[in-house]
Amino acid sequence: MKYKFSDLVDITKLQKLMKHFYHLTNISHGLIDPEGNILSAIGWQDICIKFHRAHPHSGQRCKESDLSIQERLHLSQEYGSYICQNGLVESFIPIIIEGEHLATLILGQFFYEEPDINYFRRQAREFGFSEENYLNALSEVPIISPKEVDACMKYFVHLAEMLADMGLTHLKQRQAEESLRKTNQHLDSLVKQRTKELAEANQELQKDIQKRKQTEIKLRDSEERLRLMLQNMPVMMKAYDEQGNIAVWNRECELVTGYSQEEMIGNPNALTWLYPDETYFHHVNTEWMEQGNDFRDWEKTLTCKDGTEKTISWFSISGRFPVPGWGFWAIGVDITQRKQTERQLRKTASELKAIFQALPDLYFRLDKDGTIIHSQARDPNDFYVSPEEFIGKKFRDILPSETGFQLQQASDYAIETNSLACVEYSLPMKQEMHYFEARFLPLLESQLMVIVRTITDRKRVEQALLEERNFINTILDTVDTLVLAMDRHGRIVHFNCACEKLSGYSFHEVQGTFVWEQLLLPEDVQTVRELFQDLSIEKVDLHKENMWRTKDGRHRLISWSNSILLDSEGQIKYVIGTGIDSTDRRRTEELLRKSDRLAAVGQLAAGVAHEVRNPLTVLKGFTQLLKNGFTEYENYLTLMESEVERIELIISEFLTLAKPEVMNVQKKDLGAFLQQVVDLMNTKAILNSIQITLKIDQELSPITCDENQLKQVFINTLQNAIEAMPHGGNIFIFVEKYDYEQVQIRIIDEGCGIPQERIPRLGEPFYSTKEKGTGLGLMVSYKIIERHEGSFFIHSELNKGTTVTILLPIELVGARQYIQ
Repeated sequence: MKYKFSDLVDITKLQKLMKHFYHLTNISHGLIDPEGNILSAIGWQDICIKFHRAHPHSGQRCKESDLSIQERLHLSQEYGSYICQNGLVESFIPIIIEGEHLATLILGQFFYEEPDINYFRRQAREFGFSEENYLNALSEVPIISPKEVDACMKYFVHLAEMLADMGLTHLKQRQAEESLRKTNQHLDSLVKQRTKELAEANQELQKDIQKRKQTEIKLRDSEERLRLMLQNMPVMMKAYDEQGNIAVWNRECELVTGYSQEEMIGNPNALTWLYPDETYFHHVNTEWMEQGNDFRDWEKTLTCKDGTEKTISWFSISGRFPVPGWGFWAIGVDITQRKQTERQLRKTASELKAIFQALPDLYFRLDKDGTIIHSQARDPNDFYVSPEEFIGKKFRDILPSETGFQLQQASDYAIETNSLACVEYSLPMKQEMHYFEARFLPLLESQLMVIVRTITDRKRVEQALLEERNFINTILDTVDTLVLAMDRHGRIVHFNCACEKLSGYSFHEVQGTFVWEQLLLPEDVQTVRELFQDLSIEKVDLHKENMWRTKDGRHRLISWSNSILLDSEGQIKYVIGTGIDSTDRRRTEELLRKSDRLAAVGQLAAGVAHEVRNPLTVLKGFTQLLKNGFTEYENYLTLMESEVERIELIISEFLTLAKPEVMNVQKKDLGAFLQQVVDLMNTKAILNSIQITLKIDQELSPITCDENQLKQVFINTLQNAIEAMPHGGNIFIFVEKYDYEQVQIRIIDEGCGIPQERIPRLGEPFYSTKEKGTGLGLMVSYKIIERHEGSFFIHSELNKGTTVTILLPIELVGARQYIQ
């Protein structure tokens, strides 16, 4: 037999019950049949009723979502939840009667968390809804935690079971009545015919009566379940018997008041415990008698077991829905916290009103289109025009056009974005210009509060400060001295024109960055960063030198004189440095020192070479003569001959230092003859498991140089690099354009490195890091590069390697004394 849920349950009465439950809990819910037809919809949100289900396309989504419940139902689970196609969350419970799904209880609509506003904005545009009205309806959808949903759904599970039992009972009752009716008809037609059949019909009737009794028992069981459900509802539930004593006192009543069921049920003194003040107790009874058994929002204060007082809002429909054995029943909600909040809000509103009255600022209140509806000022003369002239008008109607437009824009922005808007403007008042700041703050009633403060004095001070600052900046940008200011964290706050010119960076590029991010060498970064991390007056060096790295990669040595600026609490606010580029001066000093050493060595070399070469020639000749006559001492003589040749080599190097060699200067391809040097040294490199890699810039210009002398420099440098790597490795040579006037050659090895304290002495005669070195090879290299008007730099780290950087001019200018 096919039947519908509405055939078995009185939908009208059920709707009334669900409606009262909604008024009690304010939780929307509904009932649909398996075809998606709505049997009852109580408290459904406007976004669903007025938008989603009212629109043909979104309504079809609702229908499809309702029908999709069939696919989500599992008889083994109590309830389920899903997000409908329009983005709202609903929970559902199937109602199963005799194994057939006849209806579904739905809890919704709600969200578990704050919704994605952009999603609903797109949905409003998709279906052509008014975005403002649609989002207002969205804001009314409650956000319920999973824990609260779970508590409510447990109640609905019991309700679904009760409805299923009631439907089954009704079904059985109808079947029994139908059977009884048919039996009576059958008896009437056959009473005159067959007495025997009458007896059999009586037996069948007795069976039907027995079934009806069983149905009544099940009905009483369902009522008991309802009472159990009410006992565990998350709201206070109390009932009185016919004698006026408490008959029901549920779990929530115990939690709120602290009195247990054992203490309250059947106790004639229970009400005097809850209302110990006799006058108030009499007042409560009087009001109760006047309003009867049907009321809502009846707020009364009761006294808990611990002596605290709580305000309860009571609701009762016991006059319309009497329960057997109960004379009166009611449901209550503890609103103590809400009442305290309301009192606090009233107090806050009173305080705000007093504050507004005490403020020296101008105050305006606007409606949503910008019309002025209220104003306040300590002195009415502070208004641009009298209140009678602007109440009921807009700012653009009473102020100069440009100022009125400014304020109207700020008003529109505050309304549209529901956020604070600020605007500064000026007005000619009292024969001079006055400056104001207006703050537009949205209110809940689609209105704006505008606070206007005069800032004329501040503007004048700012203008004076700006003029003074511009004057100081003009002076700082005019001087050639570097002026750098940093805050206490090391961020750059001032960078004058001299700094821009030297570094290549504009102030805009470095403003707000840490000084070590772009200007310092990597090896100096950690030291400076640690200084600013724990900055103190004692740690600031008044005089300091460090190296700057310019935007184009050059290094400049800066000599600084530092000072500090303290704040009102005596803490460092700014570190200010004035600096001078000492690079050229330091380089000149270094060249002078090296020139003095070279001159001294040259004079010494000339004398030594002249005095030693003649006796050395005799020793070499006799050594060769003795080798022919004393073969048994050939090994010793060979060693003596080798050492004599070594002395000759040193004397030759002396002579190189003693007088300038003539330079054969021509335009040469640097990459080409450097490749020849690499090919020459590759044999020795391969024997030592070393690979030499040469990378040359293809756009490199030919340079004016003495090819042979430069080859000697590169051979000496590569020889030193190979000897620094006894266990093999890589040597990289990079040849590239340095700037418009110079080329750069970098020779990088992976050798043992040189201690930092030895690097300054490299190039001095007879100072070498090698066991048998004289230091003259590197000294000659320095001298050759000097003659070519270039620069020779060495950077090294122990156990990491050494980098030799050589800068050579593309054209020689001042080396005429060395040119042939």
